[in-house]
Amino acid sequence: MLMNSPTRCLLVFSLVLCCTGLHSQVRSQTKPLKKAVVGSVSGRITLQGKGKAGIVVALTKEQSGPQMAPLLKATSDADGNYRISEVPAGFYRVVPMAPDYIVPEVNQVSFGSRGKALHVAEGEMVDDVDFSIARGAVITGKVSYSDGRPVVEERVVAMSARQVDPGSPIFFQGLPFQTDDRGVYRIYGLAAGQYKLSVGQPADGLYTTVGRSRPALERVFHPDVSDVNEAKVIELAEGGEATNIDITVSKTLRGFTAAGLIIDGETNQPVPNVRFGLQRMMGQQRSFVSTNASSDQRGEFRLENILPGKYSLIILPTNNQAQADPVAFEVVDQDIAGITVRTSKGASLAGLVVLEGGADKSVWARLLQLRFQVYVYNEGNPAGGYQSSTINPDGTFRVGGLKAGTASFSLANQDYSPPKGFSLARVEQDGVAQPRGLKINAGEQVSGVRVVFNYATGVVRGNVNIVNGPLPIGARVMVRLAKVGEPSSSLRPQEADSRGYFIIEGVPGGSYDLHVSTFIAGARQRPPSAKQSVSVADGAVTEVVVSLDLNPPRDSAPNP
Repeated sequence: MLMNSPTRCLLVFSLVLCCTGLHSQVRSQTKPLKKAVVGSVSGRITLQGKGKAGIVVALTKEQSGPQMAPLLKATSDADGNYRISEVPAGFYRVVPMAPDYIVPEVNQVSFGSRGKALHVAEGEMVDDVDFSIARGAVITGKVSYSDGRPVVEERVVAMSARQVDPGSPIFFQGLPFQTDDRGVYRIYGLAAGQYKLSVGQPADGLYTTVGRSRPALERVFHPDVSDVNEAKVIELAEGGEATNIDITVSKTLRGFTAAGLIIDGETNQPVPNVRFGLQRMMGQQRSFVSTNASSDQRGEFRLENILPGKYSLIILPTNNQAQADPVAFEVVDQDIAGITVRTSKGASLAGLVVLEGGADKSVWARLLQLRFQVYVYNEGNPAGGYQSSTINPDGTFRVGGLKAGTASFSLANQDYSPPKGFSLARVEQDGVAQPRGLKINAGEQVSGVRVVFNYATGVVRGNVNIVNGPLPIGARVMVRLAKVGEPSSSLRPQEADSRGYFIIEGVPGGSYDLHVSTFIAGARQRPPSAKQSVSVADGAVTEVVVSLDLNPPRDSAPNP
């Protein structure tokens, strides 16, 4: 049917009105997402008092190891100035990414930390995060066998000549320096000072290398001595280079083979693809040795170049996988075969996750995105590790593959960082509170577990004022809250940043003791600490100023 012109115009006009009205209706019902207010971090990089161009400065999130991946970064300009924009609120470390330079005031200190700690509030513009860098020194040389062949891909360790424990190497910039295909090494980015150099490892050392394709080298110090006290001291000036620091190795540590079978304890059938590690015992000390090993398709395993010593083979935890008790063995002067590891059904926990005070829909939705973690501690098996599980929409959970011991519970983001606002309130089993953790027997299938978490919006924010001198280089200041009358706290301790600022979020309302502790590398005396009472209201910010006296009277030091 044909329409005349007026009719067509009326129809088009009506459609336009409908579409316009629909669009207006949709637009009125759609709420724009709230955009987080971001801040910035800026400062200046100087070398011998002058601005240094071309230095990359990064913000990183601290991780468990010495290496940290940069999140945001900027490069210093011709005057040495840098500015990192679009910085979300959070805790960071500000790190100059210049491996051939050093930063004396934060020079690769202990605890695996580098750079300056920094708390950035929402929308905060942090200025004057400055760094004075210095040219790093270099040690270079060659490692050879006694017949002149190069020692390839061998780690070379530089340690301070003042270091008390020669078994604990210092790593600079988080890099394990090693020789190349010519046996040549080059260790760079060192601070001025005195060093001793070594390759290999002690036969009686707690930490050892297992599973290598070649025997371990007996430790040798430059210049070709086995006693650390006879090692030559290498003097390094700022930006200097010590060359021809050669080492000749003549002995290898005789290693042996340990082989065996992993079988199912009920069926006696081989269990393939089971990951495991070793624990080495030296007197009262023990260390966990990662082997990157697993049983093959026949359930068999074989480890080579194991040094003489006492060991335990430990099955690494995997959710819903069978577990096994540690199997002890000793390597003396020959290969060992016939090690049998009998697995058993791992214990499991099942129950309900609850939010204290009821489940706000938005908070509950956040909770369901988190990892539910269970850690089982057993004094005889410290490598128990974490198992994680999802939380079902109705709050139920099940975690399997657990060892016997005492279970504790926590939440984590998908990147394993702690979530804001959530803290453990209590754990119950069949209605009975378990204040010391939940006991699990071998193979036990535990149900009726109720894990209650708090979600709180209280904030404690403040500043630590240092009294009687600056903190030593490498010192860290940690702040933690403990509810009055409760010996422990599920609230994660926080580090005060380079300005002394700290912030603890997600604190339930109540009365707390705020403890300030210092950690100083190499300190022989008890580090100074402080304590202050704090009252917190949910949904409010509590401002705190704490004085930390670095030289308090002996009878007035608080007990943290």
